[in-house]
Amino acid sequence: MEDSKNWDFPKAHTHMHAFDDIEAKGVSRNFNTKPNEKMHRPFKEAYRLRTNHRNVASQLLDIDHYCYAMGHMRAEIDLLKLPKETPEGDGHSPPAERIGGGHFSLGAQKDPPQTIAQLVESYTDNPAFNGFGRRLGDFLTKSYTAHNLPLPGGTSITFPLNSKVR
Repeated sequence: MEDSKNWDFPKAHTHMHAFDDIEAKGVSRNFNTKPNEKMHRPFKEAYRLRTNHRNVASQLLDIDHYCYAMGHMRAEIDLLKLPKETPEGDGHSPPAERIGGGHFSLGAQKDPPQTIAQLVESYTDNPAFNGFGRRLGDFLTKSYTAHNLPLPGGTSITFPLNSKVR
């Protein structure tokens, strides 16, 4: 028995579910509701070329962070290459402060280095700086150990008070 009905027509109540479907599934820039469709290829390439195929989630997060940092730095460099505009045309306008999304920077520090003793002395009212050199050394020693990195000199990391910091 052959079915002679044609089911190829729009459903009359589709519009009633459209908003809920969009909220539940989301939409993408290319009007496609398939999640991660656009990111699949970069992750596939990163998985294939840059991971050891074990502990993949943390490796892919690191790769994604590196790509973000490189893209952010590239954008900053491109901004520096743009011609400088001055409001009065005097050529002496201060550089505009940019708010960046990255916790990294490219370039030299503007402040001169100071010793740990000078740093602690300038923040005597802040208890977070009590024993700063010792606590910094302890933190770095624990971090190196936790990440299975060899300790410099094979011993705990220490900082004399005359060590310079920026």
